[in-house]
Amino acid sequence: PVSRVVVFGDWQRARTGKALADSGSTTPASSLGTHQVSLGLRADVPLFREIARPYVGVAALGVLATARFDDDVADPESLGQVAWSAFAPGALAVGGLELRLVPADRLALSWHAELGYALLGTLAFEEFGAYDVGGTVMRTGLGVRL
Repeated sequence: PVSRVVVFGDWQRARTGKALADSGSTTPASSLGTHQVSLGLRADVPLFREIARPYVGVAALGVLATARFDDDVADPESLGQVAWSAFAPGALAVGGLELRLVPADRLALSWHAELGYALLGTLAFEEFGAYDVGGTVMRTGLGVRL
């Protein structure tokens, strides 16, 4: 049995940059930045009522990514920069546990941890190559529950 079903949405930002040579060198470096947006349904499973709330969720998912190959990845206006963008649509299924830090009927600060799987298309960066980003998902975060 499910106690209630809610609509949820989230946005996540990830960035990684890896220097391929010592700083001060003109050897290129690479970076990858992503924006992930999801919108879906989440069903609370009524095991613990007040503070700990297990749930399952499914969502439509989209990932917009930018790959850079550059001598200075920290400078988005660098003259030597080559950048490609790509989009991958997909779906997400998760199971998790939400802890409400201040239980309330209307508004509650919460922390969640979840584990699941994402099915995503391939991020195709033109001449740069392609990157498959789907697979096992482990996420945690803070939120406001209405």
